[in-house]
Amino acid sequence: MVSEKTKVYGLGLFFCVWLILSYLVATALIRDQDALGKAIYGFYSFYFLMIIGAVFLGGAAVFIAVRNWTELSLITKSVSWLILLSPVLVAIYIFIFSLLHP
Repeated sequence: MVSEKTKVYGLGLFFCVWLILSYLVATALIRDQDALGKAIYGFYSFYFLMIIGAVFLGGAAVFIAVRNWTELSLITKSVSWLILLSPVLVAIYIFIFSLLHP
């Protein structure tokens, strides 16, 4: 029987693989674009795939963490919420970066 902690970490690992695959798909989609099209189209396609992965994988990880709240450590709970909130954190980072470096 696989422990709940292993399931959450497995979802986190799969999310990392999902991000790499999302980047590769976005790179393949922007091959025939000009410079501005590459930047905009590549970002939006990568961000869309990141949101899809975060909702499905992060939702499952948070569901496991909430269901077994007393049995799991704080790190395991944090990993599950980090997967779910990763698109929001990326958006905040981009917003702050654009304010600091105009």
